Amino acid sequence: MMTAIFRRCLNLMGAYISPFSVLGGWSYSIAKQAVRVIGPPPPPLFRRPPMTRALQFVTVLLAVLWTVGTEEVAAQTAPTVTAMSLNSPATAAKGAQRYTDYFRSEMIRIMVTFSDSVVVTGTPYIELTGITNESTGNTCTDCFAEYLPRTSDTTLVVFEYQVQLNDRAAPNGISIAADALKLNGGTINAKSGGTPADLDLTSYAFVNDTNRRIGNRRGTAITNVSLNSPPSGDTFRQGDTIRVTFTYNQGVGFTNTHLQTNVIKARLTIGENVRQADYVSGHFTGQTNWIYRYIVQADDLDTDGISISRRSILEKGLTGNVIHNGTISNYSARNPGRRQRIVNSANHKVDGRPDVATLALSPASISENGGVSTVTATLARPSATATTITVSAVPDPPAVAGDFTLSPANTLTIAAGQTTSTGTVTIRAVDNNASTASKSIVVSGTAEDTPDVVEAPANVTLTITDDDTPQVSLVLSPASISENGGVSTVTATLDITASTAATITVSATHVPPAVAGDFTLSSANTLTIAAGQTTSTGTVTITGVDNMDDEPHKSVTVSGTATGGDNATAPSALTLTIADDEAATATLALSSATISENGGVTTVTATLSTPE
Repeated sequence: MMTAIFRRCLNLMGAYISPFSVLGGWSYSIAKQAVRVIGPPPPPLFRRPPMTRALQFVTVLLAVLWTVGTEEVAAQTAPTVTAMSLNSPATAAKGAQRYTDYFRSEMIRIMVTFSDSVVVTGTPYIELTGITNESTGNTCTDCFAEYLPRTSDTTLVVFEYQVQLNDRAAPNGISIAADALKLNGGTINAKSGGTPADLDLTSYAFVNDTNRRIGNRRGTAITNVSLNSPPSGDTFRQGDTIRVTFTYNQGVGFTNTHLQTNVIKARLTIGENVRQADYVSGHFTGQTNWIYRYIVQADDLDTDGISISRRSILEKGLTGNVIHNGTISNYSARNPGRRQRIVNSANHKVDGRPDVATLALSPASISENGGVSTVTATLARPSATATTITVSAVPDPPAVAGDFTLSPANTLTIAAGQTTSTGTVTIRAVDNNASTASKSIVVSGTAEDTPDVVEAPANVTLTITDDDTPQVSLVLSPASISENGGVSTVTATLDITASTAATITVSATHVPPAVAGDFTLSSANTLTIAAGQTTSTGTVTITGVDNMDDEPHKSVTVSGTATGGDNATAPSALTLTIADDEAATATLALSSATISENGGVTTVTATLSTPE
């Protein structure tokens, strides 16, 4: 229990109160109303009356019981509206009578005070009722005083409504209902703790306030805000001119014509940025149209469309009177009203980023045997100025400059307002009669005439495919050997060089009546032709085997398979002859070994053991 004495208590407004504060008779606030727990601060502890000390002890005990088990037991209360006020209408003399009606185009400002500091997000508004359209007689259903953003979070929140040309709230005046304050998707929360505010205006609502009428006096009003169309499509590009025209209900011009024209600006919201458009014409000549101009910069980007708020015209200290068709009066229509503003105009997007040219090759791969590729250029969007692209081409090693030629005319032009190029730029392949891998040519370009508007294109690659296929041939040296240990060496050649090494595997097959035992093939039976070479390295041999038989000559088929060498073609087969080394035996034969002396005849024949 003693530990609880040292705990702090949290009142309904979030302020901590120590039990010792209660002992000391201090005051604290609940719901912004001062409540004194104990009377005036008592005398020193030892001189306090017994009854006072008893009462203080009971108070401390209650506080301790209140705080046991928790330090914060009361929730923060929501900020409430404690005051609401409106600015007074401007007055204007008309004979001896003075009006207190709001001007048409005058700003109605509503100040709402909350019990605590609040943070506002989004676009809350206060709905004004009792306003009709003088021309149609219809009741206004969108007369909203919109939240005016502030740089600091305070208890004061301000809303504004600019009286429109045909607004009328007379003779009864405008009204604000108890539920007129709407969040409109935004928030109004306590700065400390984030508790949503209570938006009830019951204590300050009013109906038909005759001191806040909208009369029929014709003040100066902006009746329309318009933008020129982009030169192409729906998007302004870098260097394009955005013209903003504010149209007034009557001719308006400043009387102090000595002021420089740059003192008035129009504010545009482009993406995340606010840009200032320079005054062009209108206010020194009493025109109904005031025109402002802004040149799109490289960092301007708005994919939703340009916005022009109610507080778009910046006067920069330009004060004094205006002349309305010859009559000098007070200038009150500085900014467009709610219905005349522009919010995210989809037909007026902005993209000031430099355009990027793109190169294209047709085709992107050509044969080295005189193949031709045509280079063209395009833009993603039209430019306001002509774009000249200078094309260059360089070999990507191992390709060399002699593998292609670039046409002497190497420039392409994209006319203003167009996206495709004119002019002809070509790259032609040169046949080198050598088998090589496909070659790569890097094609690039520079946008020399408009570097700030169009960026240089990215490089593209042209492929030149080789049309030469190497042919492998076998050579036998010699082509005929003796069976008595004769040796023939096998070599290989290419008719043209290749960019990769070729490997030839040699094989030998007997031709009957020869048999496999009539020869031997070396165990190392591969030949290699290095890249860029035409003759082989390595040793492959075929050796004859003597069989001690008198036989006819034998034949062996020598063939090979090829890998690599830029897909070299396999060689044709050759025939190796193995000559027999045994001498032939001649044999005589008689048809009759005995003959009669009386003219008998015998026939003698001769034969060889093997053909010669």
